[in-house]
Amino acid sequence: MTLWKESGGDLSSRLDEVERIVAKLESELGMMTEKERYFVISMGEATACSPKQLFWLRDLCEKYL
Repeated sequence: MTLWKESGGDLSSRLDEVERIVAKLESELGMMTEKERYFVISMGEATACSPKQLFWLRDLCEKYL
């Protein structure tokens, strides 16, 4: 339950953040591993996002930006 609170709240707010992060990371796709690239692209089309997925996106944002 703690992850859900730390992730920023409800599904709508998580998806809003995912959209912002994916837009920022688009220019960095060439620098990513295949697994990271696939994940970022798939999250750009996501209709749901778990806290764990959001935390990985945040980590990728810190790693590449």
